[in-house]
Amino acid sequence: MRGGVICEHWLRHIRALRNIQARSLVVFAGMSSHPYSGFRRLLILGLVSFLTVGILGPQVQVDQREAAQQESVTGDYDVIIYGGTPSGIVAAIAADKYVNKILLVSERETVGGAISNGLGAVDVGARFAVTGIARDFFTNVQKSYGDHTMWRTEPHVAESTFLNMLKRTNVRVTTSRSLQHTTVSDGRISCLTLDHESQVCAQQFIDASYTGDLIVQSHAANVLGPADLYAFHEPEADHRHFARMGSFRELDPNRVSAAMKSIPYIRSSTTLPYFRGTVSGGSPSWTYRLCLTRGYKRPFVPGPNYNEYIDAWRLLLKAQYPRGQCRQWCRVKSNGTIQTKLWQIVRLPNGKYDLNAGTAQLTNFPIGTDYFAHPEARAGLERRLQAYLESFLYFAQHDETVPPFERQALSGFGLCADEFIDNNNWPYAPYIRGGTRIIGRSTLTTENIMRQRTSTHPITIGSYLLDNKSSQIVYWKGSVYRDVGLFLKAPVYEIPFGALVPKHGPNNLLSSVNISASPTAFGSVRIEAQFMELGQAAGTASALAAKQKIPVARVSASILETHLHEGGLVTSIVNLCRNLDVNARAKYSFDPVTCKPHHYTQETPYDRLYGQLPR
Repeated sequence: MRGGVICEHWLRHIRALRNIQARSLVVFAGMSSHPYSGFRRLLILGLVSFLTVGILGPQVQVDQREAAQQESVTGDYDVIIYGGTPSGIVAAIAADKYVNKILLVSERETVGGAISNGLGAVDVGARFAVTGIARDFFTNVQKSYGDHTMWRTEPHVAESTFLNMLKRTNVRVTTSRSLQHTTVSDGRISCLTLDHESQVCAQQFIDASYTGDLIVQSHAANVLGPADLYAFHEPEADHRHFARMGSFRELDPNRVSAAMKSIPYIRSSTTLPYFRGTVSGGSPSWTYRLCLTRGYKRPFVPGPNYNEYIDAWRLLLKAQYPRGQCRQWCRVKSNGTIQTKLWQIVRLPNGKYDLNAGTAQLTNFPIGTDYFAHPEARAGLERRLQAYLESFLYFAQHDETVPPFERQALSGFGLCADEFIDNNNWPYAPYIRGGTRIIGRSTLTTENIMRQRTSTHPITIGSYLLDNKSSQIVYWKGSVYRDVGLFLKAPVYEIPFGALVPKHGPNNLLSSVNISASPTAFGSVRIEAQFMELGQAAGTASALAAKQKIPVARVSASILETHLHEGGLVTSIVNLCRNLDVNARAKYSFDPVTCKPHHYTQETPYDRLYGQLPR
């Protein structure tokens, strides 16, 4: 399947391939006396291998997941990583170089987090800044496709790549395990209780989850969403404001009010949305990144509440398109990406696409604090989001009130029928853009990113732009508003080790995803390539602490830096600059001769794209 297009005949018969494999082996066994038996054996074995590994890859992974779920993992470990995300995987691989007993716990059916669950167009800031084990992952993906320029992946290829990397280690992996209880005594985490029964204990722990459950349960200092938006006096934070998504003043206000109340992700407000009064009360954003195709697909099917949403969707689209025109947003880019106000449909290998929200942001929503406060309710909230999004996709394809260019953009698409084959072709997990962050010994802010850029005891490099999604969508007096964050380019910058270490809480815990950062700065941190690099730093530091039997914050910074460099991770932007030519140094705000980093400034473009309320 990798590196080429599979004949549609075989795709249509994917479920029969196990029978083909079995029959082929029977034929193989009875061919030994034929004069051309050797050649025919090789031919049949090659065909069987192609069918089994290529087309049946997703089914083989399902079997592997089921085996991992059934395995008992109770016992003692050197390091336990909670979160089967790319960050957690890389943390486990990094720790494996130094200690022997490592457990990776995934809350989900699979490993690989967002990349294995639909985020095929993997976000990367500066590619030259992706180093260490993260770079190894992308190199392995490129080898799978036979294309050294490939930075995108199908979900099952990403999962296979992560699993193969883990197979080369001694790491134990367990999936579909919920964190029920965390035992903390004498300032240390001692054990975790999984699924009400399995108890696993360790010297060191890493929270590599998107939600930050271990951070919360261990009572490490933490914060959720934009609650601390103004705590760091960042000029960039003051750009955040409410923008009108559309006005419905010419319509019947009772109709509009009733329609907006039907949407579970729009909150009705009795007061004017105002910057400092309401933005800091929002929550992180989520959606599903879906794998689509026009080939071997499962068509979109409307959910049970479809008819309740239709009027609201029609009103929202009418407000988004007052003149029925797409203007500058709608186009097909040279790389095959389809871009409209509703969608960004990014081309992946083998005729597949990654569906992301467009500039209208009608499929990115605030998560809601219940999702974090009540983990037992998550499955139900995720099912509701799935049904809502699939209903909207069906609506966008079929409703005649949808602008023609929007319907054309989705025409012929459906969910990839050979992905997530045991989950109705939906990803096993949503795309969560932030969870409960630690309050750390150091806090990364936009001052560190845009102006200072270097840090004390850096453990990796960031480079992604400042991209904060809406934390609230509000209906007030005939209009719908959302809070608009920044969308600013960023330079390469250093992330300090102290941002992984809780300021207050267990002394044997690190966070490799929800690090200590201001809400605005976290908009630059929150991509998988950087999470992987943070995971390498966390895994290395935790393993060194376990070997020395010391609190993880006491690991020598210079020794940690040495080991990170040995693992291929570049931690200094000046060292990174030295590998650039003169033009690239100037482009990334370095002195062309000395590589001294300059301040980086850019005006926000959002004020030009959206109207805004008084601040």
